[in-house]
Amino acid sequence: METHTTPAKGDFNINVGCVDSFFRIFIGVVFMSLALMGTIGMWGLASGVFVVTGLARYCPFYAVCGLNSIRNNHDS
Repeated sequence: METHTTPAKGDFNINVGCVDSFFRIFIGVVFMSLALMGTIGMWGLASGVFVVTGLARYCPFYAVCGLNSIRNNHDS
């Protein structure tokens, strides 16, 4: 018999792989830098979400959609 448990508050499963995490952080930092330099609009600061999800290795959008960018057990 299989039982399902709900994760405790603040307990997130990693659903962002290493490569995905690297690109999220890189792209986020680039766009935030461009926004701060005035090259692109202040909407570029919203790319901070990419940095946060890359560092946390958890993406709420992935969780809602049932996506996971981790290839195997060695990627976590």
